Amino acid sequence: AIGISVGENLLVGKLVSEVPKYTSAISPQAVIQAGALNLDKLTSSPTILMRLREVYSVAVSATMICATVAICVSIPAIFGMRYLNLVKVSKERTLAQKSEMNAVSVTESGTKQLEGSG
Repeated sequence: AIGISVGENLLVGKLVSEVPKYTSAISPQAVIQAGALNLDKLTSSPTILMRLREVYSVAVSATMICATVAICVSIPAIFGMRYLNLVKVSKERTLAQKSEMNAVSVTESGTKQLEGSG
C-alpha cells in the first residue's frame, strides 16, 4: 500500500513539473484529470498529443526507476535473512506438539494410577 501511494505521488509530481516544459497549451491538472487513456480528448493537435504522451512516458519512467531502486536496495536484506523450510518447520512443530501431548498423557495416567492405588 505504501508503494502505491509513493508511486502515485511520484507520477503526479512528475506530471506537474513536466507538462509545462513540453507544452503550455494544456494545464498539468487537466492532464492528471484526463489520465493516460484520455489524452486524445484534451487536444485535437497531433503535435500536442505526442508531447503529452512524452510527458506521461517521462513520468512513468521516473516511477519505475524508483521502484527498481527500491527493489535493488532490498536485495541485500534477503541474503541476511535466515532460510526456513516451512515444510520442515511445520513437521517439527507437529512432532513437538505430539510429544508434548504424550508427556501430558503419561503424567495424567501416572497420577490416576497413584490415586487409584492409594
